[in-house]
Amino acid sequence: MYWGFIVVCVMAVSPVSSSSPESPDPRADAALFQIETAGDGLERLTGNVVYRKDDALLGSRDIRTGTVQYERTQGTPRLSVEFTSRVVNRRRREELKRIVYADGWLIESDATNRQFIKRQLAHTEDAPDPMRLGGPFPMPLGQKRSDVYKRFKVSVIEGEADPFVVPKKDETEILGLHLTPKEDVPESEEWSSIDVWYDCESWMPIGVVAVETNGDSRRIRLGDVQVNPTMTEAQRAAMSVSEPSEEGWSIDVRPLPPPAPAS
Repeated sequence: MYWGFIVVCVMAVSPVSSSSPESPDPRADAALFQIETAGDGLERLTGNVVYRKDDALLGSRDIRTGTVQYERTQGTPRLSVEFTSRVVNRRRREELKRIVYADGWLIESDATNRQFIKRQLAHTEDAPDPMRLGGPFPMPLGQKRSDVYKRFKVSVIEGEADPFVVPKKDETEILGLHLTPKEDVPESEEWSSIDVWYDCESWMPIGVVAVETNGDSRRIRLGDVQVNPTMTEAQRAAMSVSEPSEEGWSIDVRPLPPPAPAS
């Protein structure tokens, strides 16, 4: 399930060794500079999202569609993905699920089955940006080049983009980066590679393909991306971490033990 994908990515945030960076691909390095710069004034982002999981062993495909909301105006960044429909092996059904990552908490709210699970993955002071590479929704915005080079080997993707995450043939100039985790980082235990495509005008991400070491893959496609919009009431509600107040919900809250006192 994609919930496992989110948990694994969030947990892969431990420090890495600061090995000296390799000579970078000049085009990739220039793109990383643009990506880092584009994130300087970003406070909010909204858009439509399509998420696909391909199971290499079973040959199955699971597609979910919905919306994404991201905000980093105060405190730690907050991310919400709200899915409204699901297609499993070409069979479509309405299925309401919401994922929120905020202040180190991962919330899974399943309105269809009335289940609410809230897991604390990191204490607030240690909570990472959920859209960083290796985060729960790997669409890095403004990530520092030095941080990318510490964890990944980076090159420009040649040839055609993945048709699922970049389906349109229009005039938009795009560029894809191929990232291979270095051997001494936690990502290398789960991921063979992560490909991210960007709009070369805004340098906002538009699609990602992440391939696991077992051959499974995850694809994310963004559309109608809005930078620093005024959020609607519905978008604000989608980012809520509050537990359901209605009767009939199964609620499961799993906090971490308190941090050990400093010696």
